[in-house]
Amino acid sequence: VGNDAHGNLLADALRDGGVRLDYLTVVPSAPTGHAVVMLQSSGQNSIVIVGGANVSCWPQTLPPQH
Repeated sequence: VGNDAHGNLLADALRDGGVRLDYLTVVPSAPTGHAVVMLQSSGQNSIVIVGGANVSCWPQTLPPQH
C-alpha cells in the first residue's frame, strides 16, 4: 500500500478483520493502488486500474520464496 489515507484505511480494515499484515509493505513513494469496475446494464464491464504501490517495486523486490 502507499503511505496515504487509502493505504491506512485498507491496513486498518484488514487488521480489524483479523488479517495478519506480516508481509504488508508500505511504499512511501507511490499512492495506494485502485481499481474501478464499471458495469453496464447489458452486462458488459470495464475495469480501470491505477497500479500505484502495487506495481511500484514488483517483482524485483519480491523475495524468491514468495
